[in-house]
Amino acid sequence: MSGLSAPKPFTPLGRRLVRALLAFSVIFTVLAVVVHMVNDYRAGMDSLNQQLTQAQETYNRQLAAALWDVDNPRLRILLEDLSSQPGIAAVDLNTAIGQHFHYPMGGGARSQRGDAPQTESVLKVNETSPELGRLRLTGDISTLQAHLLKDALQILAAQFAQYLLLCLLIAVLFNRMVTRHITALAKRLEDFPEYTTSKPIQLERRRQNSEDEIDLLARGLQQQQEQLHRHLEERKRYEEELGRHRDNLQELVEDRTRQLNEAVRQLDALARQDHLTGIANRRHFDETAQLEFDRALRHQYPLSVLVADVDFFKQYNDTYGHGRGDICLQEISVLLRDVFRRAGEFPARVGGEEFAILLSHADGAMAMTMAERLRQAVAKMQIVHSGSAAAPYVTLSIGLATLDPLHHRQFTDLYADADRALYQAKAAGRNRTLAAQAEAPVETPAPVDDRDSPPLLH
Repeated sequence: MSGLSAPKPFTPLGRRLVRALLAFSVIFTVLAVVVHMVNDYRAGMDSLNQQLTQAQETYNRQLAAALWDVDNPRLRILLEDLSSQPGIAAVDLNTAIGQHFHYPMGGGARSQRGDAPQTESVLKVNETSPELGRLRLTGDISTLQAHLLKDALQILAAQFAQYLLLCLLIAVLFNRMVTRHITALAKRLEDFPEYTTSKPIQLERRRQNSEDEIDLLARGLQQQQEQLHRHLEERKRYEEELGRHRDNLQELVEDRTRQLNEAVRQLDALARQDHLTGIANRRHFDETAQLEFDRALRHQYPLSVLVADVDFFKQYNDTYGHGRGDICLQEISVLLRDVFRRAGEFPARVGGEEFAILLSHADGAMAMTMAERLRQAVAKMQIVHSGSAAAPYVTLSIGLATLDPLHHRQFTDLYADADRALYQAKAAGRNRTLAAQAEAPVETPAPVDDRDSPPLLH
């Protein structure tokens, strides 16, 4: 029987066990996983570079021929086909005339990390021909990453099995050396007399030349009741501190409430913005228009509204695809923000290809001038539209109406007049602006023939 006596030299019981486990984990895991994954990564990157080189050799001549023939449809087909090849995340083509093509459009879903391999080549019809463009291919490392992850998981699984066997061995040793003595101490605590420290704790274990954690635990339990009063004092201090924190709870709640209100404000702003074009949506336009309409009636200043529609937009989508149709709407929206950027001018997208512009302090003549400026600016963009019967490029039909307090009781009345003028402009041949009148819409002077404008690159 061994009781508490004079302190003996302390030798931690688990030092050898922890040392062995750490050595096994570090040596085996680091060497097996790191070395294996580094080698696989290098081999995978070499293979990916070979795929990029082969893809360039296969497509360079065809792309050069399409550029030489100015065959943009075939060029896009080749670029889309090239971007879908295994191992390719992105294709970028910069032509000699300043055009830039990027596939897949929108960035794609495949990996385009900064460490992805890239290759660049010059496109020529033959060695003596001028440079037609430069093609850059970006490799897709997602497959390589998945392969490396799979290997790492397999190695980790093997290590887990080995560690499990090691843990079983440690558990057996720990039970013999620690657990049974801890159990004996727990049973001793059941009869531990409160506020008594005179009775020593004794454990059934062989005598040792040094102390370990079990001996320290036994001494600590015997000293525990001497420390009870100090612990109660500490708990009282903690309770007082908790009371102070409770007093600060209201301040914390108010701070959190402010954060939530800011988040709600940001969400409300997003709800008022058209997700495709970035300009105001129908909801935001209706709210702003009604407020401005009431203010114009109150202060008796002019107010006009333009309703614009892209001519033959369904045919544009059918011809060039909905993706290109979205880009067309985005380009027109950018132009709207540029043309109507002064105070009191509020552009919005109110439908599929329909836009509305609120013009505060603008009478009919001023609104007509601004509408024509918009229509001509869209025409000068020269967005090719082979399916349009109005022009060989994208055009707008615009209807406008100016506030008449005797005729317009609500903003919806003013908007309805502008909308009717729009449909009459479309019925009259499109690519024109009509102003709503009290009796019948009147067409503006002969529309400007935008076909004489110099073409722009897109």
